[in-house]
Amino acid sequence: MNQNQYCKIIIILTFIAFGLAGSIQPVQVDKKEILTISEKRRSYFQLHKESLTYEINGPKNLQIVCRRAVPEKDEKLWKFGYRIFIDDQTPVTVRHEEEKSKGVRSSQHPGHGYTQSGKYLLKVPKGAHVVKIEPLQVNSAPVLLRMITKKIQKPDVKSTFVDPEGDDIPFHVIVGKKIICYHELNSENPLVYNFNGPTHVEFINRLIFADWMTGEEPYRIRLWKGDEVLGTYYFSSERSDLSAVKEDKTIVPGKWRSSVVELDNGPHRLKLEMMDKGKRVFIRALATDSE
Repeated sequence: MNQNQYCKIIIILTFIAFGLAGSIQPVQVDKKEILTISEKRRSYFQLHKESLTYEINGPKNLQIVCRRAVPEKDEKLWKFGYRIFIDDQTPVTVRHEEEKSKGVRSSQHPGHGYTQSGKYLLKVPKGAHVVKIEPLQVNSAPVLLRMITKKIQKPDVKSTFVDPEGDDIPFHVIVGKKIICYHELNSENPLVYNFNGPTHVEFINRLIFADWMTGEEPYRIRLWKGDEVLGTYYFSSERSDLSAVKEDKTIVPGKWRSSVVELDNGPHRLKLEMMDKGKRVFIRALATDSE
């Protein structure tokens, strides 16, 4: 085996190992910083003064893990965050507040400590997209980001339909011989759900198409857990020729899209918020016992 063949094999194996790890690098690879967390090395990228740019082919479920660099001996709660841009859409602001972690260090910056991780869910729709993450302000303290893909598998057991709080009147979407129950979500009225974990929750949604909408329309849904924003789901949908609404045949539903969240033990109160004014979606919540 000559040296060129050997190098090619090493490159391929490195690429495979990187893909299996599920992490995604930004264009600015020179911003990499290695953190040692409980004796495990993890690649992060520094967000400071300038933005980080990711080129992503969707659909993908992503988790953004963020830590703030802090003085090694200071013990208090630290605030930090960033803004997310997907293509040319309105940005989403993410904020965290965390304590310093005792088990995180960096050989590149031995005098620094690092906070506990703030995590944020992001669903990127089908197609090629540019995701840009920028600091909250020009003078914001440095933060380190790690973006990883989340492969969430749906349990192979029967799910239970869950109604939202209140006396919201459901709609019924006709698909072939099936009649499927949904609730409407719009920018004026969020939907609130209560779950008992551990459970796997899938939110199936269909955009309601208005006459002014194009053939394919983007929209965003934000997920809250109590006062904490868990994530933002970016969707893109088109009109469905195979479905209709029982209560109003003039309503044109889009093709179904979904998002998933895993909930641990105990009670959970989740809220869905439509982020785009003037747009409406049908929501169907399905819960599956994780045990």
